[in-house]
Amino acid sequence: MQTEIDKILAWAKRWKMKVNEGKTKAMVFSSSSSDRKWDPQFKAGSTSIDTVGEYRFLGVTTDNDLRFTSHVQNSVVKGKKRVNIIKCLSTKDWGSSLEQQRSLYLTYIRAGLEYGSPSWSPWIANTNTKALQTVQNMALRSVGNLYKTCPVDFLHLETYVVPLYH
Repeated sequence: MQTEIDKILAWAKRWKMKVNEGKTKAMVFSSSSSDRKWDPQFKAGSTSIDTVGEYRFLGVTTDNDLRFTSHVQNSVVKGKKRVNIIKCLSTKDWGSSLEQQRSLYLTYIRAGLEYGSPSWSPWIANTNTKALQTVQNMALRSVGNLYKTCPVDFLHLETYVVPLYH
């Protein structure tokens, strides 16, 4: 692998490109915890490449066991903050029609909950799926101006929004 890293650096130098050594990280993917602790000790030129347990790339946080727990937790926290904004808007006289609230939810919250999902959704645990669905349910209750005790199936019917995962 070190040979391949050297080839990349040589290619970058040839084309007068600079590799950001501070952002260059290594990650070992494995289902074995002992394998994930291994440090291959790669170098980019004279700089050591750090081995990390998780890394954020293009907005998706990947961990070395491919469970995407950190990514889902970050999405849930961000989603709950955005739900609070919809809650505030849903109580106003202006802009509170179901269609406007639904559109706001789909563009502002749902897009964040699903961001990068083709790369991580097959790998996440049911508890993470449920956490994302809980954020959607909170938002749909605000969108539809429905009570907390409203059945989840009715939420989806009333707001015309399909569940995140079937």
